[in-house]
Amino acid sequence: MMSDENHAGLSDTNHKISPGTIKRRGFLKIAAAAIYGSIAVLLGLPFLKTLITPAVMKRSRFSKVAELSTIPVGEPVDIHFSAPAQDAFYHDQAMHTVWVLRGKNGSVSAFSPVCPHLGCHYDWNNKARQFQCPCHASTFAADGTVLGGPAPRSLDTLPHRIVNGALYVRWVDYTPGIPEKVAV
Repeated sequence: MMSDENHAGLSDTNHKISPGTIKRRGFLKIAAAAIYGSIAVLLGLPFLKTLITPAVMKRSRFSKVAELSTIPVGEPVDIHFSAPAQDAFYHDQAMHTVWVLRGKNGSVSAFSPVCPHLGCHYDWNNKARQFQCPCHASTFAADGTVLGGPAPRSLDTLPHRIVNGALYVRWVDYTPGIPEKVAV
């Protein structure tokens, strides 16, 4: 049987760790940490985008609707336009309609086509010179004020800008059926 000294001597000489082995182990630890860190970042990016993107999308997304020169003065016109839409990670273009009234003094009003009563779409009656909702007979003047019917508020205006002679509108959905204009 071996003595404890011999056993200790053998273990020291047979199991010594060389300086090259320590460098290799350190490299492997760093490489593994880099790989795991990269995986964590790649898996975390969609989550971060989900948190950040809705705030950026809502901030400003004005869409070009028409050249101002093509809109007649004093006559409401319904104009169809495409606006960016997002549902989680799905980005698309949604078609919308806006009623635009260009005043003689150069003013421009952009109305949502959705009746503030229950969300039906209204039309312009040129003969009566008013907007009329076919669902519950709400009527509105050309400037959007309520003339009659159950509508709780005037027509909802949409945020708009005029840039280099073109009309840009930001689509907003408003809550129908309440007296206040509240974005959904």
